[in-house]
Amino acid sequence: MAWCAVTGGVFSGCKGLFTPAIPEPPSGAPIVNHYETVDSTLATMALAIGAKDQGRTAWLNAFDQNDYHQEFDDRDLAAFKSACQCAGPEDWTFPQEQIFYQDFISVRPEEYTAVFSPLDWNPDPQAGSTETLVHRGYKVVAHSPNGTDSLIIATGTADLTFHLTDGKWLIKHWADRLDSTVGVNPTDTWQLSFGRRRLESTQ
Repeated sequence: MAWCAVTGGVFSGCKGLFTPAIPEPPSGAPIVNHYETVDSTLATMALAIGAKDQGRTAWLNAFDQNDYHQEFDDRDLAAFKSACQCAGPEDWTFPQEQIFYQDFISVRPEEYTAVFSPLDWNPDPQAGSTETLVHRGYKVVAHSPNGTDSLIIATGTADLTFHLTDGKWLIKHWADRLDSTVGVNPTDTWQLSFGRRRLESTQ
């Protein structure tokens, strides 16, 4: 149901549904950051994306700044290297994530909503006391100014390793996976994985 709440009425591949918009300056109350549990960390990250510029700190503080690594889906990495005719990043750590976030919130000028949802077909293993692995599906949707149309701009799954640091559950490793229903070269070219979005931010 959580998925339906943000994906209902999505019109794939319809750039024409969106008219150019000028982003409004940040407004509203600051995000209250919660990293006390894995779920609260993910909820904070979802709120961060929705807040765009105001959510930058909340998003980045969800990562272990000293020991964070991103693992790309091999299919995403191969497609990116082929398109850019470049070697691609050998590693992805916190400094690259800072650049990615700013790039991602600029993909569309409209408001975003995001969800991280458990996967029925890939349940989480037993949680550890200081480190745990969870499997989540994610989706980010941009909403048109008139509020009637929406566009998926990120979709996929992630195997996320969290580490408990000073009372906060922070992401240590993000293994990104393509949405198998979308594929590496989606018909709707907006529907890229977070991994591909990260790669694209290097160009």
